[in-house]
Amino acid sequence: MKHALRLKTALGIASVETTEAPWRYQSSENSDIPGAQIDLLIDRRDDTINLCEMKYSEMEFTIDKKYAKDLRCKLDVFRRVTGTGKNIFLTMVTTFGVTNNAYANENDR
Repeated sequence: MKHALRLKTALGIASVETTEAPWRYQSSENSDIPGAQIDLLIDRRDDTINLCEMKYSEMEFTIDKKYAKDLRCKLDVFRRVTGTGKNIFLTMVTTFGVTNNAYANENDR
């Protein structure tokens, strides 16, 4: 990934061994799990995964109620499909940051 080291540096994890890749799950007709796509996974050696969502905006990016629901769904699908026991952090990567509101902070809980 072209900018992985810059992202890792910004996250303060430059010295942590990682594997980076996009991730996608395509639902089948018989599955009760919907499809999901994650722009970038940073799978860390310290039993943590950063699920990175990339968003371009000409100002702060605002997470609204609908998008917050979509993010929760992606996290749920990822956990169910992979069965990972690792800590998962949703990481928003944007041009001008994220507007501080209830939806932006909801995944910090």
